Amino acid sequence: MVYISEYTLLWLLPVVFMLHRFEEMIMVQDNTRDPFEDIVLKFPGKRMKRLRFFTVMSSSYFYATAFVEFAAITLVTLYSAELRRYNMLAAITVFLFLHTFIHLLASIQLKKLTPGIITGLAIIIPYGFKIFMFLTSKDTVHPGAILLNLCILLAVYPPFRNLMQIQSLRKKQ
Repeated sequence: MVYISEYTLLWLLPVVFMLHRFEEMIMVQDNTRDPFEDIVLKFPGKRMKRLRFFTVMSSSYFYATAFVEFAAITLVTLYSAELRRYNMLAAITVFLFLHTFIHLLASIQLKKLTPGIITGLAIIIPYGFKIFMFLTSKDTVHPGAILLNLCILLAVYPPFRNLMQIQSLRKKQ
């Protein structure tokens, strides 16, 4: 197995995140060119409303959310690297890891590549396993603390995304 230093492993998180977001930004334009009705019919209820947003949002929405998310992840990484407190970093990694499976399920349901699936499978999942092995081998994180931080992240992230969507729609009108 290839050795990666602790410091490098931590600082790969913002890099991995941005590679994933770049893929999403590039591929989302191609995906929205497909007949929207074909995509919507494959998704029920609330997800259909969220998908409809992708047809009207500006590209600046993606760039703005990517910037804010990248800044937050970088600050958490700095905090983790300097103070050796890894719970929030582990929660973000778990969130990103699980996010990949959402891309996977969407790809299966649509029967085509979705934005983010390539980097998710090729980079995020291997990185996730590597960092989880590091965190559990050193007994540096407690599963309960990761779960608590993940719950906080799940409580804060959706309102943030919705606020960014509202801002994007206001600018477009």
